[in-house]
Amino acid sequence: LSVSALNRRPSYIGDYSRDVFWQGKRPDQETTFIFGVVEHDFFETMEIEVINGRSFSKAISGDRTGAFIVNEEAVRQMGIENPVGLDFSIMSIEGEIIGVMKDFHFQPLYEEIKPLVVFLSPNPYWMGNILVRVGGDIDSAIEYIDKVWKNMFPDYSLDYSYLSEDFQRIYRNESRLSTLLKNFTFLSVILATLGLLGLASYTAERRTKEIGIRKVLGASVTGILTLLYRDYLNLLIISILITVPIAYKAADSWLQKFAYRIELNMELFFLTGFIMMLVSLSAVGFLALRAASSDPVKTLKYE
Repeated sequence: LSVSALNRRPSYIGDYSRDVFWQGKRPDQETTFIFGVVEHDFFETMEIEVINGRSFSKAISGDRTGAFIVNEEAVRQMGIENPVGLDFSIMSIEGEIIGVMKDFHFQPLYEEIKPLVVFLSPNPYWMGNILVRVGGDIDSAIEYIDKVWKNMFPDYSLDYSYLSEDFQRIYRNESRLSTLLKNFTFLSVILATLGLLGLASYTAERRTKEIGIRKVLGASVTGILTLLYRDYLNLLIISILITVPIAYKAADSWLQKFAYRIELNMELFFLTGFIMMLVSLSAVGFLALRAASSDPVKTLKYE
């Protein structure tokens, strides 16, 4: 559908320069720009919107030697409302700004979006990656690309990857951590529930005669359930009060490495604790109800 090129991989454009000048720059402005060297149709291939001015044009030869397109963050850093048409230079390459592109993430989300400027390659050897947008049957498209590549470069094999794979590699550690947390959480809930069931069974067995005496003296099933639940409830509340702040602090510390992140709120953690409390009490509810409903004649017949 569209073909272009870029000196770096689109998932991480990291070349930077402090040798930047623009018309109207104040002497006290020291701004580092990230730069990308591209080919025609870069914005069309990557579907990046040019919101002001124009994109590079094959019909305008001057674009090859002196045209720049900056992102919105660069405009903010420059402190100019409309930079289109202003003189601009980077690394002694001089020209003018012809457009402003919409901000997009060209580095991992650990990093804030930085000022970015792109310009056409003055030297074909600067290009390191060919960008191809395909549609329809992907396998057929890649087969065709491979055929064209072999005709043009028979001594070099085609090395390609999907942009989505680049992002997966960047966030591989986060994906692994997510999987580990899910598995360990599930295992912890199962083990905790089994432990509660064992504790409830032991407690009910140990307090069988006490429950029988209380029922003989007129205690209701609700009153006995409350008595049995009280010990578990106290332990659960204490555990929630201990673990919620620790979990909140750990999650917040992990999120701090991301420039773009959600904001945690303590209510979510306490809601999770409340749900776990309901699960725990439900797990011991059957045993507690059976003990509270037992016939006192059978439990006290040997006394």
